[in-house]
Amino acid sequence: MSCGKILTGIVLSVGLLVSGSPAFAASTSSNAEKLNVASDDFKAQVYTWDITNSTGIFDNTFESDGIQWYLKGITKNSDGTWTAHYEGRRI
Repeated sequence: MSCGKILTGIVLSVGLLVSGSPAFAASTSSNAEKLNVASDDFKAQVYTWDITNSTGIFDNTFESDGIQWYLKGITKNSDGTWTAHYEGRRI
C-alpha cells in the first residue's frame, strides 16, 4: 500500500511540473522582448566601415578616432583585392 502512495505522489508532482511549464515559457518570452528593445537601441550606435587592401590581412579589432572597430567578415573581390567589413562602437 505504501508503494501505491509513493507512485501516486510521483505522478501528481510530475503533473504539477508539466502544468506549470507554460507559465515559465510565457514569462521568458516577455523578457526576450524587453532585451530586443534594449539591443535595438544599442544597435543605433553601431558604425560600419569597409576597408580594402591587396593582402587580405586585417586586424580583428582596432581603435580609431574614439571608435573601437570589430572585424565582422572578409570578402574577396573580383579584381584580386580583399575587403574587410567592420562594425564599431564609440568608446
